Amino acid sequence: MTIMGLGTFLVGLLPTYGQIGITAPLLLIVLRMVQGLGLGGEWGGAVLMVVEYAPVKRRAFTGAWCSLAIRSE
Repeated sequence: MTIMGLGTFLVGLLPTYGQIGITAPLLLIVLRMVQGLGLGGEWGGAVLMVVEYAPVKRRAFTGAWCSLAIRSE
């Protein structure tokens, strides 16, 4: 969560293209990759928690909701 939060915070601090030129979109790409790494780390824990606490006969159905949430972003 820290990696995702830090990446998001830094995206908010990025200067514009007019201020620093081509460096701005390059930094944005790097920070989006950092956010992706953070999301990957959060996803496994989320699926684990959801599946562990779901009723036995509905574990696969319940675990699928985590993947659906990621794809909607």
